[in-house]
Amino acid sequence: MQREPRRPTFLVADDVQAIAHLVCELLRESGAEVVACATDGVQALRLFHATLPDAVVLDLQMPGLNGLQLLRAIRESEHGRGCLVIVLTSHGEESIREQVLADGADHCLHKSTEFERLLQIVPEFARSHAATRQA
Repeated sequence: MQREPRRPTFLVADDVQAIAHLVCELLRESGAEVVACATDGVQALRLFHATLPDAVVLDLQMPGLNGLQLLRAIRESEHGRGCLVIVLTSHGEESIREQVLADGADHCLHKSTEFERLLQIVPEFARSHAATRQA
């Protein structure tokens, strides 16, 4: 009997609780398992190390550590080097997008115009994650 592949685990970090809740629900509906949700960068980093998620969705503007600081801290950790990181931000400036990607994010999405892209990335990631786990 073949076991069902493990769903990818996600950590969500956004200081606006309504957005964090929405992202968590969308991730679950897309086939992911949300293992933690944080409302500030310090809490997010602590939860990242405690849960070791497969992926992180984070905002840039958060108290404690901002999103760039959190991204850098994640990428500096051993587990974070292989983790999918999606920045979901309300900043639309191209220079910010370039900085986020240069600092190691896999995707940088604008909250108001690219939210639906998150719904495409998660199933793609889940499929590739399942394939790598079975290999």
